[in-house]
Amino acid sequence: MQKNNSQLLPNLDLDLLVSYLDWEEPLDAIWDFKERRKKEEERRKK
Repeated sequence: MQKNNSQLLPNLDLDLLVSYLDWEEPLDAIWDFKERRKKEEERRKK
C-alpha cells in the first residue's frame, strides 16, 4: 500500500507539505504550490 502511495504522489515533497501546514490560508498555499509546479515544468522544458 505504501508503495502505491509513493507512486501516486511521486512529486509530493514532505518538507513542502509541512511548510504548507504553517499557512494561515490553505488556498494561498495551493496557489503558491501551483505556481511553483508551473515554474519547475518550464525549467524542465528548457
